Amino acid sequence: MHGPNSSIVLLRMLPIERTFKSHLANWSHCSKPSIWQGLFPAVQNLTRTDSWSYTGCRYCAIVRGVGGCTPVSIQKTCGRREVSAAGTKFRVDVARQSDCVRSDSFVRLVPMHTQGAGGIVSANLIDGSSKVYGIIADPVAQIRTPEAMNKIIAERGRQAVFVPFHVHADNLRTFVAGLKAWLNLPGFTLTVPHKEAILALCDRLGPMAKITGSVNVVRRRAGGTWEGETYDGLGFVAGMKSQGIDPAGAKIYIQGSGGAAKAIAAALAEAGAARISVANRSQPRAVTLINRLNAAYSGRCVSGIAADLATADVVINATSLGLHEKDPLPMDVSALSSRQIVAEVIMQPHTTALLREARARGCRIHQGIHMLTGQVVEIANFLEI
Repeated sequence: MHGPNSSIVLLRMLPIERTFKSHLANWSHCSKPSIWQGLFPAVQNLTRTDSWSYTGCRYCAIVRGVGGCTPVSIQKTCGRREVSAAGTKFRVDVARQSDCVRSDSFVRLVPMHTQGAGGIVSANLIDGSSKVYGIIADPVAQIRTPEAMNKIIAERGRQAVFVPFHVHADNLRTFVAGLKAWLNLPGFTLTVPHKEAILALCDRLGPMAKITGSVNVVRRRAGGTWEGETYDGLGFVAGMKSQGIDPAGAKIYIQGSGGAAKAIAAALAEAGAARISVANRSQPRAVTLINRLNAAYSGRCVSGIAADLATADVVINATSLGLHEKDPLPMDVSALSSRQIVAEVIMQPHTTALLREARARGCRIHQGIHMLTGQVVEIANFLEI
C-alpha cells in the first residue's frame, strides 16, 4: 500500500539469499507511527533506519519519505550504499534511481552477510553485473566451499555468487566446454572426482599443478583460456600449522593417490617432511605418484606398507572413503597408536568413522575442514574475487 505520506519496507533477516518485502502501510502522520507501535510495541521511532525483535524474529525498517516526510538516516539513497543495523552490514538498493522520493519507489535493505545455522552466508542481490563462480563435484551435498567462498564474497563486497555444480565424471568435458561461453563466469573450483580429469581441459597449468598432476581451481585468462592450479596441498599444510602441527621432519603415511593425495604429498615434501609413504589400492597409481614426486623432491616418497602405517608420525586419509556412513575404513586402524596424529581430507561428516576410531585409540585427530580454511583465501585471490 502506498499513501500520500510515506511507506515502510520491513525485511526479516534470514540466512538465505532472498529479500522479503512486506508490511507496507500508510501513515497519517510521520511523527506518530501509532499503527506500528501497536503492532510492534518495541518500536519507538521509525523515522530512521531501526531494528527490533518481534516474536523471536529480527527485523529492520527503512522509512521512505514522500511529500512532507523526509528520510532521516537514508537520505537520497539513489544507487547503492552500505549501512549498519544491529551490528549487521547491509547494502541499500533503491528501485528507481531517477526518482528516489516517489511513492512507487522503494528501498530494499539486504543483509550483506548474516549469521545463520550454517554460519555467515552471502545475501547479495543478483543483477546483470553479477559474476558467477562455482565448484564442480559429484556428489555435492558434502561440500563446504560455497559457504566459505560466499562469506569472502560478502566480506569483500563483491557483486558475485558462488554455487555448486553437480556434474558426473563422464559429463565434465562437455560442461567445462560450455563454461567457456559463460562470459560472466571468471573461474571455478573442483573436487572429487574431477581433480585429475580437468588437467586435459586446461590450456595452461600453475607450478604446483605441473608437479602434482592435479588441479582444484581454474580461472579464465586473456582470450578465454583456462589456467589451472591446485591449493589442496598448500591448504592442507596451512591447516595443519594452524592447529600447531608442523610437518617438517615428520614421517607421513598417506592413504590414496588421487588428486588430493598428489597435492598433499607435494606440499608436505615442500614443507620438509622427512619421509612420505604412499599407499593405494591400485599399486600402479601409487607408483606413478611416487615417481612424479621423487623427480621434484629427491627421493623422499616411498611405497607405503603396513610397517609405515604403524611407525608414521602423521597418518592421512586422502581417499573418499568416509563420505558415506556405510563406507569401509580406508586403512587398518588396529595399527594406530596414541602417539600418532590421524588426519582427514573429508569435510563432511566433520568427524569421519576413521577419526572416531583413531580418537578411541588415543590418537590426536585433525578434521578435513582445516584443509578448506587453509586454502580458501588463496583460492579467492587466484580467482581475483
